[in-house]
Amino acid sequence: MSKIYSWRFHVRSYDLDVTGRVSPASFLRFFEEGAIQGSAANGYDLKWYETHKRLWVIRKMTARFYDVPTGYGDELELQTWVSDVRRVQSNREYDLRTASGQRLVRARGNWAFLNSETMQLERVPAEVTENFQPDSDVETIETGITDGTVIDDPVLYTSERRVQRHELDTAGHVNNTNYLVWVEQALINSLRAVGWPPERFTSSEFSMQPFSTEIDYHRSALDDNRSGSLPALPKLVMIAPRGTTRFDMARQAN
Repeated sequence: MSKIYSWRFHVRSYDLDVTGRVSPASFLRFFEEGAIQGSAANGYDLKWYETHKRLWVIRKMTARFYDVPTGYGDELELQTWVSDVRRVQSNREYDLRTASGQRLVRARGNWAFLNSETMQLERVPAEVTENFQPDSDVETIETGITDGTVIDDPVLYTSERRVQRHELDTAGHVNNTNYLVWVEQALINSLRAVGWPPERFTSSEFSMQPFSTEIDYHRSALDDNRSGSLPALPKLVMIAPRGTTRFDMARQAN
């Protein structure tokens, strides 16, 4: 049985987006902080990684969002645990719920274990694996839409941006949560290009909420690098990293 770490906290004002709800990127930030706390609770805090010149780098993030409104001051509980360790990589699970138990996000992150000096892959020490007590019996995270409409000739929109210094983390590369921010902005820009700016959604009978995301991180984006994204409506595809983010579009209740 895996060691499950639980963290209770309250939503802060800067976790919210313009709609007044917790943004998808903020959920990923919760997972990042929860993983750091969970590792420290098992004896591997940031000081341990610094001393041993090791670090974890995200390779893939899979998340399924549930349409449960969350706002400022709401109490949330994140449970996180290691489900699998294989040589140089590990899967960490995330289950975020409201204080009453309603599920907000179910996610899984695949992390690579690196030497922080050489940035080369390193085998996860046996004692680390033993302390985390991984359990491979995990639920499937359903990210696909079963009743979606296939668009044979989707509208494509391409955008480019340069990495800003404030987007970097302590390792000197773009923090993994910022890629989702870029994807969201690319989606907004692509919708504007076809006549659906955010203002039109707020004044129409339609609404759009994140459904799921799958992001594969292939390489690090560094300060002043130029990155490109190629969103397709209604699916987004992002290059470096590459992945898909799906949004539900529905009519608002009268």
